[in-house]
Amino acid sequence: MNDHIGITVEDLDEALRVFTENGVAILAGAKDYTDSMRHAFVVGPDNIAIELLETFDPKNSGNTGP
Repeated sequence: MNDHIGITVEDLDEALRVFTENGVAILAGAKDYTDSMRHAFVVGPDNIAIELLETFDPKNSGNTGP
């Protein structure tokens, strides 16, 4: 049995904004996961955690990583 599922999104901040506007609870806000990935967790149906993942090229993003 899995404790969560993960999906990729193009823009993590925008995805969190849309989820929040639609009443979805945020378990953990956006944070750097690796030097080329950010993630956050929201509450899905039946209280299953959904991990949202955004990947990027650290050389082109301006993101400094964890």
